[in-house]
Amino acid sequence: MVFPKAVWFGFIPLVICYTESQPGFTALYEDLMEINSLLHERQKREAPTNDYEFQAVLGLSELEALELFLNNLSFPILINGTSQISSMDTTTVCSPHIAGYQCVCEENFAWSNNTCIAYGVCDVMRGDTCGCINDLPADGQFCQLNSSQTVFLINKLHELSSYLSHTDAADINVGIVLFIPTSSVSSSIFSSFRSTLQNISFPLALSQSVGVKEMSFTTACDPNSANGLQCQCESGFAWPCDTCNSNTNSCNNQTCTCLYGLPPNDEFCQPVTNEEVNTTTVFAGEEMTVTCGPPPEELSFGLVKSVEWTHMGTVIEKGFSLKNGQSVLKLPSFFPLNDGIYVCKLKRGDNSTFKQSINAKAIPIPQIIVNPVNMSVECGKQHSVSLNCSVNNGYTVTFLNTDVKEGSHVTHTYTVEKCSITKIFTCESKNSSKFTKNITLMLYPSNNITCRNDKFGNGPLGFVAKLGCTEGKVGEITAVCQEAGNYGQIQDNCVLEVVKNLLDQSEVLDELTLPQFLEQLSNVTVNFTDEITDSPANIDAIVRILSNVANLSSSLGIKIEQDLMRNILETAGTLTIGKAKTSWKSLNNNTRNTDETKLKSASSSLLYSIENITSHLVNKSFSIETPHICLNKSTFVNTFSGDLNSSVKIDIPDTGGRSHSITTIVFYFMDNVLPARDKSNSSSKVINGKVALIWPENKITNISLAFDVLHDKLRNPECVFWDFSLFGGLGGWNDDGCMLVFNENGTISCHCNHTTTFSILMSPNSPDNFILAYITYNGVACSIVSLIICLIIEGIIWKSIGDNMTSYFRHVSIVNIALSLLIADIWFIIGAAISDADQKNPPACTASTFFIHFFYLALFFWMLASALLLLYRTFNVFDGGLSKRAMLIIGFSLGYGAPLIIATITVAVTAPSNHYTRENNVCWLAWDTHKTLLAFVIPALTIVAINFIILTLVISKILRRRVGMIGAQARERHALLVIVRCSAVLTPIFGVTWALGFGTMVSPENFGLHVAFALLNSLQGFCILLFGTLLDKKVMSEMVKKFFFQNHLSSILFHSWKVVLEIKR
Repeated sequence: MVFPKAVWFGFIPLVICYTESQPGFTALYEDLMEINSLLHERQKREAPTNDYEFQAVLGLSELEALELFLNNLSFPILINGTSQISSMDTTTVCSPHIAGYQCVCEENFAWSNNTCIAYGVCDVMRGDTCGCINDLPADGQFCQLNSSQTVFLINKLHELSSYLSHTDAADINVGIVLFIPTSSVSSSIFSSFRSTLQNISFPLALSQSVGVKEMSFTTACDPNSANGLQCQCESGFAWPCDTCNSNTNSCNNQTCTCLYGLPPNDEFCQPVTNEEVNTTTVFAGEEMTVTCGPPPEELSFGLVKSVEWTHMGTVIEKGFSLKNGQSVLKLPSFFPLNDGIYVCKLKRGDNSTFKQSINAKAIPIPQIIVNPVNMSVECGKQHSVSLNCSVNNGYTVTFLNTDVKEGSHVTHTYTVEKCSITKIFTCESKNSSKFTKNITLMLYPSNNITCRNDKFGNGPLGFVAKLGCTEGKVGEITAVCQEAGNYGQIQDNCVLEVVKNLLDQSEVLDELTLPQFLEQLSNVTVNFTDEITDSPANIDAIVRILSNVANLSSSLGIKIEQDLMRNILETAGTLTIGKAKTSWKSLNNNTRNTDETKLKSASSSLLYSIENITSHLVNKSFSIETPHICLNKSTFVNTFSGDLNSSVKIDIPDTGGRSHSITTIVFYFMDNVLPARDKSNSSSKVINGKVALIWPENKITNISLAFDVLHDKLRNPECVFWDFSLFGGLGGWNDDGCMLVFNENGTISCHCNHTTTFSILMSPNSPDNFILAYITYNGVACSIVSLIICLIIEGIIWKSIGDNMTSYFRHVSIVNIALSLLIADIWFIIGAAISDADQKNPPACTASTFFIHFFYLALFFWMLASALLLLYRTFNVFDGGLSKRAMLIIGFSLGYGAPLIIATITVAVTAPSNHYTRENNVCWLAWDTHKTLLAFVIPALTIVAINFIILTLVISKILRRRVGMIGAQARERHALLVIVRCSAVLTPIFGVTWALGFGTMVSPENFGLHVAFALLNSLQGFCILLFGTLLDKKVMSEMVKKFFFQNHLSSILFHSWKVVLEIKR
């Protein structure tokens, strides 16, 4: 209510002691009837008198009883020796109405013309007045008599009837506001009023059951002050700072005593308490209990009717109690998000307030890390084991029942002697004994030990060893002792401490803490991108956080604003980048514990959470663009057409003229997260388009989508959506309700009869692939057969090689070249079988890739060794120099040593980061994401270039030599010519073959390159047989001799046997 400025103004709370003997207002009325006789017993004093008129506003439910009471009063009523009430009349009655309030004037009273016009008349105008208006007047005026000076008495009896329902004595707080026109009184009115109150003796009995216990003057408002209307608190009263405005004096101890203008919401000065802001702390995640009141007895505050708790200015709706003037607020799980000032206001019936403030703060818990956590120790002989314990945040720890002194990092050395079952050591925080971590040592005799490891300990078969995490992480690292004598199934379940704290907080979020929490989550995810994406445990923790956020928005009906959704998309987008692909493979290969959504896959849970959150977006149109995800929410009528980031297009035809709200989300790299598992549980296909989430407000059964393909070489497109229910909650791609429309120019068009998360699956198998597979496998088979024949021939003639060093080393080179290519081809077939299997086996694929890489490199390095021999023997035609033994050592070191070094370094550097093999478990060196293939291409093509240079030098040297060589020189020359011929043919064949192979990596869509590479690759074995063995005249002559001698010997034996038989006859 707004009061007129041209009045003196005062507020007086009274405490009336009342004992009820009869129910209802009638009992009070009968008691008040005795006031007249009581007051008339007072003696009047002869003195000059002034007449004042007062108006009173009473908030009561029994108006008829009040009117009966007023009509039966006898006037004048003596107040004290100098004051009396001469008359009392009812002027205005305001009561609730359908449209609000109606205020009706009593007889001889009316509303002014301006008031009637301003609020509307609910009866008829009589001249320039009316008797009824349609609202409560904002200026505090009520119906007027035809007199110019009026004094208003406003008396509020707060919820009187609720107190009168008690049978015991009750204190009733009554607030009285006096409006005094300044023209009627002198400027000393406040002083006179204070003096009058001081002269009244309390308690003041009004009847046998009603009395006034105390009366206080709290607030004085003066319209004639130097700065206009100014309200000043009396001594012992003040306003809280949240009532004060910017024009007031500065707050002192969270209160102020002066206010320009009227106080908001009619909140007048309240009793001053010596308020101190108490600080309380609690470990993060534990229950916080805050107590307020009761008010000190010296304040005589009276009965506390209600309580209000606020946190940083926001009202707390639940979690507190009120009993015997004391309120207790309980927060089950208190986190840093809940830090701040908690203000408790205990209120009386007249809104007078007793206030306390508590500064609550969550402190980090001691994160104790022990190593080991669970270890098997060999017993039976004396040795020592080091036990380590550390703690964060400036806390200290110690091992119980030991002589170890406390510190942030402590070590206890345990000496193992006798065998016992278990030994447990407890590391305890010295700051709080409830924070402990145990180390368990399992003692086993030597004959039970299977695995021996410095990190995980010496344990029996099946033992699960556990280690603590590094600093800044929480969780455990586990490993299982296996039959091979080593620890396997190693799982790193360590989670960043900051992520674990967010996960715990996400369990107890509410609408007030959600915005700040999501901002923190986004910041943590972005700032710790590498640590999170490299760890399946961290990714799974953040997925669970998003799931908790989704569940919160659903259960509490929280609408997600644009800023909140941006933080969510930034968090989720970071989880989809390429660095996280390996972690997602690990997560998708493991089944999660069933949670509330019944989703057993982390990838399914992530997508489901985003869908759930999307359904709770605010009803506004907006767009969000992040580096990894884009969102658009819009409204359309009848039809919709959208181009989502130029990679996905959506078209919704006629919807019947209705207005629809639709949200579209495009995930740029969701193929790193979701497996390409279709409803037949086949993983041979590839996600070949962006993943698009379509979420309309109303059901839509007709939608067209167009996807730009990611890889042109893939074929057989399928239009699919992610079905969360497939495979018992693991999820997979389903094509039900979707059909392919066309596949043209790198664009796939689909039509579906429902909306959800869509993409396209495409297969690497196509008619072109079958042709390549036919050429490759048949060519490799031909190559293997040729190489086997080559090795058989070399074995037959090996003893006939002779002592010529050049000829001998040439055959050694040919045998090792053929053997290397043969083993590489065999591993190629094994690797292809592993790649095509439905059940992928990454370790087997890595092993296959290593051997293919090694033996193909060995092929080239033996060619280099052969070329170096050719160069050496060409320029050193005389015997001498290197011995046969030295040449063999050099040849084998170069032929197998160099490839082994290169292949080992490559797998050691790239395999731990999963950059060794190609995507989709294709068993060959990676190229698309990491250029691991260069570890083969660079050495191979370098050797080809060196061989060409050597051939050029050797051929020019041979052409300048004299002809007519005899004996050893002729044999030497023959061997050199065979090496030249072999190298001149094989070098370009191998060089061109692998240059084409490199071209297929750079330009995978070029079908011609693939065919040419497959043909030349299949001819390598045959070329070695032809040019290394069959075209060598001496080799063939030795073969003829071998077979001729065997045939001749067989003929002799046959004739000899025939002669013997004839003699016997």
